[in-house]
Amino acid sequence: MKKSLIKSLALLFVSILLISGCSRKPENHPRIYVSDKTKTDFLSSANSVEWKKRLIEDKKANLDNYLALCAEDPEWLVSRLQMNWKTRHNRVFLIGGKFSHSGGEAPVPTVRYSGSRDWATDYLSPELEEVEPYFDDPRGMYLEHKTTGEKEWVHPSETGHIIEGINRKGNGTGS
Repeated sequence: MKKSLIKSLALLFVSILLISGCSRKPENHPRIYVSDKTKTDFLSSANSVEWKKRLIEDKKANLDNYLALCAEDPEWLVSRLQMNWKTRHNRVFLIGGKFSHSGGEAPVPTVRYSGSRDWATDYLSPELEEVEPYFDDPRGMYLEHKTTGEKEWVHPSETGHIIEGINRKGNGTGS
């Protein structure tokens, strides 16, 4: 009897949680962190709170660097994206969660598939400034080994998340 009562109470508790969770008002998207009501307070704190001030200054300096590079060459940032620029492959083949090869032909360049679902790699991710423009080489990527410091050709399956990391850096330069 006692076990039955406990099970019933637990079921009732879970049901209440589910019902209350389902009846909540959905969040609006996109989420905006500063509204017209909070804008003045935000700007004030951005100027008076030291870590916020430093964060904003660092973001601006980083963005200014890339804006200058793009002013010289409007394609600078886009050309660093890890794409199938020449090969235009549209099919990806994996073996055990790691990139094996790609194939097919798309009418336009396609995004390169990340080397592995695992982030671990023995190689360093290059800075955007070090990435060769429109890089698409069948030998893989030319990366610096973490231990030896030597650059070597590496199959994408050995690069972990470097490919998507480079694209994330390129897409996130303004954030």
